[in-house]
Amino acid sequence: MEEQHSNLLRQYRSKFVQSVEVDRLYPMLVKTKVLSVAETSIIDQLPSQQERVGRLLDILPTKGRLAFESFCLALETTYPHLLTVMFLGSTSIIQLQHKGECES
Repeated sequence: MEEQHSNLLRQYRSKFVQSVEVDRLYPMLVKTKVLSVAETSIIDQLPSQQERVGRLLDILPTKGRLAFESFCLALETTYPHLLTVMFLGSTSIIQLQHKGECES
């Protein structure tokens, strides 16, 4: 994984840990061979959802250059708003969405 991609995962780690359910990401990550079924089973043994997301985020940088792309594809289909947050920076987008909702 490229360093800039690892940096993005670190930068938005707390947002992912708060919002993501790893089992929703597994189909894409297994399909693209970023994770094996055995690895998903190991992650699933952790007691909390936050720990499972944290472990996934720890594993991804060790999985080669396509891991970040697969992670983004998984986010695109399951958590598109998080993909937007990661690439465009959350505060300005969330503020604009919130402002639009308040004006409606």
